[in-house]
Amino acid sequence: MAIQLQNFVQWGLAKAAEGDWHAAQHSYDQALWINPRYVDAYMARGMNYLQKGDFDQALADFNQVLQLEPMLSAGYYNRGCTYYAQQQVELSLDDFRQAISLDSQFLPAHQKLAEVLNSTGRYPEAILAYRDWLSIVGESAEIYHNLAIAYRHSGQLSEAAQCFQIALKIDPEYIPAREGMLLLYRENIQSWHYWMMNDTARNSPYQEAIARYVTSETLVLEIGTGSGLLAMMAAKAGAKQVITCESEDLIAAQAKQIIKTNGYQVQIQVINKLSHDLVIPHDLPEPADILITEIFGAWLPSEGAFDAITHAIKHLLKPNAKVIPSGANLYLMAIECSELHQRYWVDQSLGFDLTGFNEFQYPRPAFMGQIDQHIYLPLSDSYCFAQLDFGSGQMKLTEQVVDVPVVADGRLHGVCTWFDLLIDDTVMLTTGPLGEVERRSRSWGQITAMIFPSLPVKTDEILKLQLLPSLNMIEVIAQIQT
Repeated sequence: MAIQLQNFVQWGLAKAAEGDWHAAQHSYDQALWINPRYVDAYMARGMNYLQKGDFDQALADFNQVLQLEPMLSAGYYNRGCTYYAQQQVELSLDDFRQAISLDSQFLPAHQKLAEVLNSTGRYPEAILAYRDWLSIVGESAEIYHNLAIAYRHSGQLSEAAQCFQIALKIDPEYIPAREGMLLLYRENIQSWHYWMMNDTARNSPYQEAIARYVTSETLVLEIGTGSGLLAMMAAKAGAKQVITCESEDLIAAQAKQIIKTNGYQVQIQVINKLSHDLVIPHDLPEPADILITEIFGAWLPSEGAFDAITHAIKHLLKPNAKVIPSGANLYLMAIECSELHQRYWVDQSLGFDLTGFNEFQYPRPAFMGQIDQHIYLPLSDSYCFAQLDFGSGQMKLTEQVVDVPVVADGRLHGVCTWFDLLIDDTVMLTTGPLGEVERRSRSWGQITAMIFPSLPVKTDEILKLQLLPSLNMIEVIAQIQT
């Protein structure tokens, strides 16, 4: 009889493989008519129901399996799959875990547990499940790829990158891992990093200032590691120790490798934290003698430099510690630039009035980029509207109205702003559009606050500019002084 029962099940499985669900079910029913306690037939019929989408019937058969053999891991696994198909996630996870507890080598349950946890956003648990699965199967490009995805979603970017790299080491042709790693880098590593690292007009002044103040007794704190370039400048200048912090873990991990490649891993410690999270003596042995930072945006405070410097002065530096750079001057210049104006507003085209489309535009947008890459006319001289002292913590930008003489006839389309970084009272570098090109740092660009409607101006008139600075941007309201 046992052989006859097995034949019914095997024939049913063959029919199911052909897609003949009706014939398959009839064969399983015959086996169960002969022996109502035949577990293999319940299991096969339950899988048949599951594949057909008849989840209630599948669940009934798998429950019967577990009633007859309560220690059968495959029964829990298949019931878990049915629960998941019914969107009963917690019940499905319980069954996958029970299957694994009964048979730690049961790979389908490991796979399903990890996949369900990942797909439902339970990434820390998914990471553990993928790790358990890997401990059984060994090297698998697919599992490492999926583990990388879980790490990426949980914000552990350096771990994600490592798993993508392992997947590609196992199988260099595994396209999902290659695409996943490229997406990870594209989402988190901005291209301006490369321009900045290649910006000699930025790097050389920093190196000169660091060499001037760093000694063999100096403890240096750097905020914003990036590639590790400024930290290595301090180490090369002979610093006793350099503590540098970087909040982006992908960048922090790569900076450690770069620093090791250049031989400064003993002097430099990279900490994957925000500077606000650094604590003495856990992260720094004592307050630092010098602070180095370059977390400035094209609009100076937009990357959080002011808050970071203020916090460091209060909590991480010795009294009267040197800050590099020591301050900044902010400038503006009124300009005419039809090309930029047409990026944001429209008047007419080929005789058609299109001004109604301006309804969609933000009233006072800003352009970020090199203004000298566009045809523009200066309508004023440069005007210094703020002087900031980083060492004293005087870094507040407030609303103000400034009077700026017009030096050329034209139409006011925007107000271009930039900054100079200072060491003591000397200009380290400028991000502005004026002066010798080779002495201008090109990695920031300028912020041009656009004016709408454009304003006709004449030489010797006075522009009254209301400056409205915020953390991320500056807006300007302009009128002619009457």
